Amino acid sequence: ITSDEDVRIVPIYTNGVLAEASFETINGVELFVTTYEYVNGRLFTAEIETAAGQPWTKFMFQYNAGGNVSRTETYLANPLQGNQLEFAGSVTYTYDDKLNPLHAAKDLLHLLWIPSSPNNALTEIHKDENNELEETVNYTYQYHKNNTPKSAVIQSTAVGENPVNSNLTFTYF
Repeated sequence: ITSDEDVRIVPIYTNGVLAEASFETINGVELFVTTYEYVNGRLFTAEIETAAGQPWTKFMFQYNAGGNVSRTETYLANPLQGNQLEFAGSVTYTYDDKLNPLHAAKDLLHLLWIPSSPNNALTEIHKDENNELEETVNYTYQYHKNNTPKSAVIQSTAVGENPVNSNLTFTYF
């Protein structure tokens, strides 16, 4: 995968499972590397290190009984503490019981550090490093007869701000 900025992502699989991804320039200069860890077949962590081997960011994922990501925690490098990562915030999720068509592309989503769940997110609650509310996101879907999403209205409300609505249309090939 190559971005408009000529940065490419090179995935590495071990035993058919996404294990690592190198982010590099089009000329092959490594910028950073993501290492993926799985527990019981589910992505547990995605840890990003600079090309020099310095920790940069880490995502940790928790799951509910239905296999959906129930919580994501983000950890960021503290420039004053060398190689230490510090808790930077979390997102908790709720889901519908309908098929999430993007789940079939979970490896691609994982390359971009986006959690993948078999059902569609209904809510996201974003909290900062002090567990203070930052933003709430609500999804309202219209479904096709086969229970896949046709469209959605996404309402994002940052603390102290008015809600912002966005429309999303799903197109299938």
